[in-house]
Amino acid sequence: MRSFATATRSLARQRACRSSFQARQLPLIVSRGYANMGHSVPPLSDKSLLKEQTYVNGEWISAKSGKTFEVHDPATGSLIGTMPEMDSADTEAAIAAAAAALPSFRKLTGRERSRMLRKWWQLMMDNADDLAKLITWENGKSHSPTRKGRSTTQRAFSSGSRKKRRGRMVRLFRQR
Repeated sequence: MRSFATATRSLARQRACRSSFQARQLPLIVSRGYANMGHSVPPLSDKSLLKEQTYVNGEWISAKSGKTFEVHDPATGSLIGTMPEMDSADTEAAIAAAAAALPSFRKLTGRERSRMLRKWWQLMMDNADDLAKLITWENGKSHSPTRKGRSTTQRAFSSGSRKKRRGRMVRLFRQR
């Protein structure tokens, strides 16, 4: 990862190496990685959204091995936090938990599943600003596309599509 100082020097070098034609005709290309220049945790309304664990079987857990990996801010290279490094045993346990939950989930009606998805969507909308800040911080993506993503509309549609299911597949997009 390049530091901000290195990126600034690189940008100055890029400007200096441009010919007069390029200076007049071609735009200067700047990496999207510089979208977030923050060095600390962004101000969040709900601090509990920043987790350093994995959600499995209804609870937040760490890797059984205790191993972790570092997550860095792509704009600055600074450490954001650590996440559990799940190995094959952890993955198999998560798959087993999901398989054990499937029979009870299958018994839910389309309306009940829709309510679950709608509740999840509403939680995301209630925390949209904080989630956008976290995504921006972790990925170096600019804030505007993060906040106004098409995914929110898609999730709202998907949560309602479960109600419409009548023993057939509900297509989310028109096939060409």
